[in-house]
Amino acid sequence: MLAQRVIPRGDVKMKKQILTALVLCVLLLTVASLATPATAQEEGTTQPTTHEVTVTGDVMEFTPADLSINKGDTVYFHWSVPNMEHNVAQSSSADSNEYDGQGWRSGDTSKTVDFNVTFDNVGTFFYICEPHAAAGMKGSIKVFDPDAMT
Repeated sequence: MLAQRVIPRGDVKMKKQILTALVLCVLLLTVASLATPATAQEEGTTQPTTHEVTVTGDVMEFTPADLSINKGDTVYFHWSVPNMEHNVAQSSSADSNEYDGQGWRSGDTSKTVDFNVTFDNVGTFFYICEPHAAAGMKGSIKVFDPDAMT
């Protein structure tokens, strides 16, 4: 049988001690629940970000043409240009005017493009608009490992 202890009405001192103990327990539990383990952010790892590259109007250039991003980030290439068709394709160097045949490519040229590339490797990646590369429609993406910089 479970023993129960009834606190007499007149024992106010005992009631205050029990109430104080309960309040301290609740306070400690609240503080403990707020103390979370270190997140990836605190350990130096950044959260992936999406960067935007566009083409506007009749201008034959990517905006921005050159980016510096972190490993794991995504670049979102998009445009809706009524007068001219474009695409985006990885090239082998800043001087190249051709798709490298191995990297990413948005497909055939189009007036409307929505294309995402996620960069999981560190390095410099070059890209072009295939029909307008000779006219200078090119860019580069430098990918860094933020964890390696600490």
